[in-house]
Amino acid sequence: MFSEQMDSQPKSLDVDLIEQRVLWWRKAIVRCIKTQTLATKLAQYDVIDADEKSRLADLYITKTPDIASDTLLEIVLNKECPAKWQFFIQALDKEGYHYVKSRLLADQIEIPEERKRGEKLIQLFGSELEEDIDPIPIAVHLQAFNALKAVDVEEITNLTQNRAKAYGMMCLLDRVQCYLRPAEWWDNFLCALWKNGHQEKAKKLEPDYVPSKLLGLEPIVVDSPSPLGDKDSSVEHVMEEQGDAYSSNNVCDAPVGRKDLTIYQRDENAKGISQLTEEFALKLTLEEPSSINSDITKESTSTPAAENLKTLKLVKLHCKKCNAFVCFLSDIHKLDTQLVATDPNFPSIISTQPHKKQKQYNGIRKQLKMFCKQCNQVWGNVCEKGGRQLHVIRINNFSMDDKTSNEKKRFSTWEKCPYTKIITAYTLD
Repeated sequence: MFSEQMDSQPKSLDVDLIEQRVLWWRKAIVRCIKTQTLATKLAQYDVIDADEKSRLADLYITKTPDIASDTLLEIVLNKECPAKWQFFIQALDKEGYHYVKSRLLADQIEIPEERKRGEKLIQLFGSELEEDIDPIPIAVHLQAFNALKAVDVEEITNLTQNRAKAYGMMCLLDRVQCYLRPAEWWDNFLCALWKNGHQEKAKKLEPDYVPSKLLGLEPIVVDSPSPLGDKDSSVEHVMEEQGDAYSSNNVCDAPVGRKDLTIYQRDENAKGISQLTEEFALKLTLEEPSSINSDITKESTSTPAAENLKTLKLVKLHCKKCNAFVCFLSDIHKLDTQLVATDPNFPSIISTQPHKKQKQYNGIRKQLKMFCKQCNQVWGNVCEKGGRQLHVIRINNFSMDDKTSNEKKRFSTWEKCPYTKIITAYTLD
């Protein structure tokens, strides 16, 4: 079995350089691994044992994917197995993490414009995509092109059916960036929009986009990354001068060598579909998404309230004890001096007990204490005002996963939270 697994691996893998790259790209790799399937595959290859697999499975359920995936990398890094990186590369390939694999193996890389384009446009137009698109048929289409896995489609479906389309679309926009290289997943995503009746949305994202088949062109195909050759010839791909390094945790933002790399080349016959027009490419920069041409900028301009809502949708609340997901900050609203959870799913994730002191203040009467259903951590109080039941939460019982800065945050009071001032008011009408 060992020899059969290894036969499919390139003979010239430089395992020392792969480990160096894993360390360098660690946070970026963690961001892409959202489920426990990679851990399961590594267990099949005996890179991790049954106890470690069980522990990781529990982390993926009870903690965040980032915590679980970072723990997985830590376990692999500490293993003494001489073939662990060969098996790690093979597991990435089997589970469809082709972009992560290319980061560890390829000595050619796409240009920054290509790498960032889809992500930046999703940031600009994501709120529109979340408002009125059913993500389930889009997800099914993307799965057919290996841009999503079955586990992703299942989660997107559950979020859509049990919560709202917006939640399912948020998950889809996050997961679609995890597997394929940027030009591939972006073309597949646009094609999925087009084929599911959202041509106008696709054209807003890419005004000149037309699906490959209608142009008589082959879909974008990315060559498999070449095996690592001489270590010295490819180390520039991994390590840069400190002044050139990016600081983001995203694979798309991670450092790229600027001196010895050859720009990723496309087949000249596959022009047009997701290849940038020259004038548009000059206007879209990594640092200034507002520099996109004026027509698109005007279309994406929205009211301050809409911008605030977009920001709040990027901040998640988690239980500070067990790290269970609670809701997005956009599901929190102000009522006088209190902050109220208005997510329709919120009552299903709490347990309650009668409050010993059913006091009344500002017309709000305490009725019950509420707790995390998973770990029994106190979250706040169930109150009543004007015949309406309210879930008043205390911020010191939660942690925030802030995707605007990729940081975990905690606050002792709502006054200390910078987002409190943009949270909208709750009305009893």
